Amino acid sequence: MRKKAIFISAIDFESPVQIGDHQLARQFALDGWEIAFLSTPITPFHLLGRHREIIRRRFQTYRSGGVHHRLGAGEIWSYVPASVLIPKNNPLLNRQWVYQHWNRWIVPDIAAVLKKKGFGKVDLLYVRDPLQTFYLEMVDARHVVYRIADQDAGFQHYNAQVEWFERSLAQKADVVFYTAPNLKEYVAQFNPRRMVFLPNGMDNADFDMGFLNHEFERIGRPIVIYVGSIDYWFDFDLFNRLTAELTGCSFVVIGSPGRYAESFTRRENVHLLGPKAYSQLPAYLQYADVGIIPFNVKQYPELVNAINPLKLYEYMASGLPVVATDWLALRQIESPARLCTTCDEFIRSVQSAAASNEDPEIYRSFARCHDWSQRYQEIKDLLSALA
Repeated sequence: MRKKAIFISAIDFESPVQIGDHQLARQFALDGWEIAFLSTPITPFHLLGRHREIIRRRFQTYRSGGVHHRLGAGEIWSYVPASVLIPKNNPLLNRQWVYQHWNRWIVPDIAAVLKKKGFGKVDLLYVRDPLQTFYLEMVDARHVVYRIADQDAGFQHYNAQVEWFERSLAQKADVVFYTAPNLKEYVAQFNPRRMVFLPNGMDNADFDMGFLNHEFERIGRPIVIYVGSIDYWFDFDLFNRLTAELTGCSFVVIGSPGRYAESFTRRENVHLLGPKAYSQLPAYLQYADVGIIPFNVKQYPELVNAINPLKLYEYMASGLPVVATDWLALRQIESPARLCTTCDEFIRSVQSAAASNEDPEIYRSFARCHDWSQRYQEIKDLLSALA
């Protein structure tokens, strides 16, 4: 009989944005587990949002009753619940009663859905989102793990209510995993039963040589690329200075700019390609020349200093030299990336990386040392020890 696990994430499994939750779920499935992957519920209010494609995808997953993915000997059933409302850090939805009781308005009843799908009793309950701690009372789980991938207190949605749930979850879980060494103190304040350092990784097999993407045929080289989330911690001033100074380089941005689209200065050498499916990323990265991570550590030090960036591993698995803002967690990784503290230094580093003839194997070998299969084995060993 296959082991079963429920993964609770803020991001749906079919999203172009693939984080550690998705990758670890795949590793469990490849090892023969049966996985239920649940994301933050959708609400009627989402229909008023700008991201039509995202909303359409998530509603389709809800209406269809979920999507099944066969991986190796296992399977992932991904599902997006629906609720009348979810908590928000705004004057209307940040009330205590909303945070405490919002899951009662999930339709259909998520406990009944899980039981019908055979996930009423599981071997593992994996939680990334503390706002969905209610699953601990709903599911009979042999083990509970909580994974902290960022210093959530640095996000704009964080408030006293979220802190209460995070503390409660950390204390109820059998183990709390954290992805950056400097998150240790942050996790320790919650007094967890056990805490274990488990950094991010990557699936190197996904980034084997891909085909030349047709969009790159019209873009001149060298190509400097950014792939990932575009939010308030992205250093738009730095990026716009780069594109102004390095007119001989083409700058490609893959990701949804959302309300920050106007923060990019439009120039001939700037190409905003929007979000792409995770499976398409190798085709873009394999034919770029430099990967960049321009995060605003000066303005958002609490948040950025604790980020262990997945894109670093993805860039390097594709053989790309990496230029990034210098922050604490990134420095602790001790990668071959060029880390910069000033804009001028960042410009010079991009120029140097674009002109270098370094062996791509330097970067690929680093990425291979951080494969998700190794992270999964560490979790598997720990669960065996707990048992």
